[in-house]
Amino acid sequence: MPSTSLGEALIEAKDIQGYIEISDQKRAQLNKRNDLSSEERAGELIYIGIQLKDIGAYEKAEVVLKETLSIRQNTAPKSWTTSNTKSLLGEVQMHLKQYKNAYTSTSTAYIQLKENVQSIPNSARKLRMQQALNRVMELLQKTKNNSQLLKWRTEQSFIDSL
Repeated sequence: MPSTSLGEALIEAKDIQGYIEISDQKRAQLNKRNDLSSEERAGELIYIGIQLKDIGAYEKAEVVLKETLSIRQNTAPKSWTTSNTKSLLGEVQMHLKQYKNAYTSTSTAYIQLKENVQSIPNSARKLRMQQALNRVMELLQKTKNNSQLLKWRTEQSFIDSL
């Protein structure tokens, strides 16, 4: 996992603007590096995107997660990490009230993860599937889409069986 002790300290200190500035600097540094593979670059970016999401910097997180998703769709379109990135992007889109995009991202990501569930490392399989389903469910609750919510609730039995 990337070294982010300063970033973590800024988050703990609730210096959100400070963390955003550091994340922008890290992205600029990543863009200058030629020694990273696409997957290494995506791995660094996803970490930044998740932290931005977690501190509520959704606009910035969306940019970073879209960049990460683009890399992963080009290099490993069927990988579970690509679908997981799409699910995270959907969560951010939900917070930005981009509900149609959020539903497309979260629901498609969940279905893709389910189709490729055996490729997810066993130690993370149930957690990643649960997180993906929770994102769909949270969006449907937020948008009061009860008919779809009932449909998606049936997916919990699949996750429980993992």
